[in-house]
Amino acid sequence: GASGVLAVKKAIVTRRSPTAPGGGTVAFVSPWAHDYVGNLHEREEAGTPNILADIRAALAFAVKDAVGHEEIAAREAALDARAMAAWADVPGLELLGINAHHRLPTYSFLIRDDAGGHLHHQDVTRMLSDHFGIQARGGCVCAGPFGHRLLGISEGESCAMRDAILHGDDSGKPGWVRLSLHYAMEDATVDAILAGVRELALNWRELVEGYEALEMQEA
Repeated sequence: GASGVLAVKKAIVTRRSPTAPGGGTVAFVSPWAHDYVGNLHEREEAGTPNILADIRAALAFAVKDAVGHEEIAAREAALDARAMAAWADVPGLELLGINAHHRLPTYSFLIRDDAGGHLHHQDVTRMLSDHFGIQARGGCVCAGPFGHRLLGISEGESCAMRDAILHGDDSGKPGWVRLSLHYAMEDATVDAILAGVRELALNWRELVEGYEALEMQEA
């Protein structure tokens, strides 16, 4: 993968020691003293630089610059419109946080079951992968507190979930499915993703049986 990019105002960085001390972060070391380098980005990048990942990150920005901001914005708006049109009449598909006016084509969603709840998000990601070749992420996307608010989880419900997880049962761990449509995707790829999500939301009953059997075997 590519390196991550952190944009930070130097004025707010007050610590003089690196977050993760290691090779390349020190200006001098002796048995009696050590001094860290003054350059912020060198101090925060311990170890051997990941040159290939840095090149990939640079190429990503090069593609962005070549396409242009206006073209990207127009493409993303068109992708979002296509997704909304493809999923609008699917009653079992619950899109989360979809009310933002200027949103990216990144979607968090749940699929309703027949008992008034939802299919487990990890089961949904497995079915998307196995049946449609779609790679999506399942979980709370590193936003547990926000997930509580998004899903309306009370403190009592949260305590019960936590207790179950600490005792080895994470089946009730809250989360959702997230996937994105990228501006560089071909139309055929976008169509396949939209159709796959739609098909799963409409016909999950026919697909979930094998997963129920697999869970019983694992148990």
